[in-house]
Amino acid sequence: MAQTSYPFSGQSVTETQYRALARTYAPDMIRTGLACTPSTTGPSITLGSGMATVDGCAYTLDAPITLQVTPPSASYDRRAWVFLRMDTSGDNRITARLRLSSGTGTPAWTHDGSGVWETPIGFALLPANRAAFPSAAFTYVIARPAAAGAGARTHMSAEKLQGVGRGTTKRSLLTARATYGPSGIVIWVADMDMWMESTNIAAVLSIDCDGGQGASGVWRSHTLNHGPCMMHSHGVRVAQGKPGGSCTASVGLMVEATSSGGVTVDECALTPISI
Repeated sequence: MAQTSYPFSGQSVTETQYRALARTYAPDMIRTGLACTPSTTGPSITLGSGMATVDGCAYTLDAPITLQVTPPSASYDRRAWVFLRMDTSGDNRITARLRLSSGTGTPAWTHDGSGVWETPIGFALLPANRAAFPSAAFTYVIARPAAAGAGARTHMSAEKLQGVGRGTTKRSLLTARATYGPSGIVIWVADMDMWMESTNIAAVLSIDCDGGQGASGVWRSHTLNHGPCMMHSHGVRVAQGKPGGSCTASVGLMVEATSSGGVTVDECALTPISI
């Protein structure tokens, strides 16, 4: 039984060894850009510039390209898949390609850690006997960063500090929007820093969203029994909806009437994770 370790000075590391290591910390995902836009005038999809990792290796595109597909003559709908293909036998090791599925299912992708590796970005629906896509809608199946503006964070100045008094509820302290992922799920993560004015304060963080799952949007309460101080509150909520659709959430705070004082919100963040 051989023991192997790498990389070290003066040691030769094969591409297969590098990929085996790199895929553990650089999984298949879009890092920036690579937006896909189906054409409504022809059988093509435009892939925007950006960067992705494919089996631990980097792929970059510095300008948009158009991927063409032969329109099907079949009497059934198909999916046009955009994917990245690594082929270690070629000079340009990773290239973007377009493939039609045999129906509305998912093709069998090749995953050979020492050879060809195919990573799907997503698909657009091409109806039967159509020479163009009916809309620019595209469903992503690859992990990618949240869209710009999807999350929100605010640090409140002295003039804008949000005070929540005893027995008071303030909703929509912060609102954000996200897109449902390919599984139709958005996980909302809320974080809040707040000043507890006195002892014996019970403050409850809430996340309200369309499609949210959970008990009245209230996740976690924090009770203080030992004098004024800053506290951090954290909550999570899962929303379910149509893949590619929009989801809006807001974070709020309620201070129970039995508390001996109020709360001042200093900083608040609301971050979505699309799945």
